[in-house]
Amino acid sequence: VARAYIDQLERSGALPPNQMAALSNALDEAASALDRGRRAADVARRLETLAGELSAAGLGANDADRVASLSRMLKDIAARLA
Repeated sequence: VARAYIDQLERSGALPPNQMAALSNALDEAASALDRGRRAADVARRLETLAGELSAAGLGANDADRVASLSRMLKDIAARLA
């Protein structure tokens, strides 16, 4: 579901490309660790940081909701990795 939000936010241009790339890369690493059943504190910290950097300021209502939901999902994934 997090990837769907990222795709939607990318299509709408709501977040800068470098932030989108960082989110995608961190989710790739998280998925890899979770698939192997490993904890990954470094990836968890990065997801927490990225979640904290997401801002809905200046976004339309749909994008703001997506950003807020994505932030919560990143924190949930980080908790599973920590």
